[in-house]
Amino acid sequence: MTENVYGVLVDPSKGVSLQKFASDEVGLNEMYSAIDCDYVELSRLTNELDLWVDEEGFINGASQRIGAFQVQDADGEVLGQNFYAGRGLILSADDDGRSIGLTKERAEKVAKSLIFQTSFFSPIL
Repeated sequence: MTENVYGVLVDPSKGVSLQKFASDEVGLNEMYSAIDCDYVELSRLTNELDLWVDEEGFINGASQRIGAFQVQDADGEVLGQNFYAGRGLILSADDDGRSIGLTKERAEKVAKSLIFQTSFFSPIL
């Protein structure tokens, strides 16, 4: 077991924080718990960074309760899709495609280097 393994948790209603994990490989149950959802969906941000989000965020009300967010790099380029609903978790991937955590230093750099634009979506009437 590796110590000090983290992900970057994006919560539109609270901001960005580091999420500590018990081992290198981050499984679905840890993702469900961190994001507080039942289904996750993968969105590749870069060759090195994966973003796991609530797959049902736009239909289960997360966009109204928690908000939505967009990820941009330091140059303002949008990474991944336009908007994600609910919370998201940024991790890395190993050579076999498994989701793995980041060192604390790397997670802090990722959190500081990305720009997170947030908003709340109103239900369509």
